[in-house]
Amino acid sequence: MEFDKIPFVKSFPFLASILPGSALFYLFEIGHPGTLGWFLSISFLGYKSRLFLLSLVFFLLGYSFNKFLAAFFGSFGWVLGRTTKLPLWDRHPYDFETAPWRDQRWRTAYAKRFAIDAPLDSALTPEGLDEQMILAISRLQPGEQPSPEQQAYPMKVLLEAVNRIGNDQEWKSRYLQLHVAEITKREMGFVAEIGAGLDSNLVITSLILIVSSWFVPQVRLWWIVLPAYLWFAESLLVTAQKTIRFFDASSTLQAQYQSLVASR
Repeated sequence: MEFDKIPFVKSFPFLASILPGSALFYLFEIGHPGTLGWFLSISFLGYKSRLFLLSLVFFLLGYSFNKFLAAFFGSFGWVLGRTTKLPLWDRHPYDFETAPWRDQRWRTAYAKRFAIDAPLDSALTPEGLDEQMILAISRLQPGEQPSPEQQAYPMKVLLEAVNRIGNDQEWKSRYLQLHVAEITKREMGFVAEIGAGLDSNLVITSLILIVSSWFVPQVRLWWIVLPAYLWFAESLLVTAQKTIRFFDASSTLQAQYQSLVASR
């Protein structure tokens, strides 16, 4: 494999694992002084080889820790999703007075973008009932037999309501898929991808330093702890913002519409 052909932007998130790895190595150095000196004093390796070996150790530590956190939070999210129900998904269509997936502009844009997959564009409630039929049924005398049309009409109305509820649920499902995709979407481009990889690893590094500072006095240096808390606070704010948007289905309506129109 020719490593020089690997795109730097794609490989940077992996390379940035050196940051949490170096924090873990720093904690190990505190508990086992001289470990860093041993790496740098290996006599049968050159100086560049020793630095490469040390960087490789940082990378493996950080990458392994990142994978562990990803597996842990992934499993936690799966269990949470299986044991809890979100009102956004479980409410009956009639409980929504207004819903973003009923927006006519959005439906039209979706139908043009995904013509084959788009459901039938119908309203949740029928436009009107047959008032003459209802009046005729209400005027039936006790013991009077209704006509076949009168007998079939209530079932016809019920089936129409069921079909429209199902149609609304189909639109809702497609909207929520795009809703989640819009919230979790990552910007592409050199600066955006480099920044995303750097940010995530800095947050993990900050978490390591913050937790370790509670137990290891040597870590309680202001120039270490202060940036760690700032990075972690910034991460919490971003997470809170995304969580609020996640529970507000309408928050991505305009962004979805613009994306659908732009991708035609």
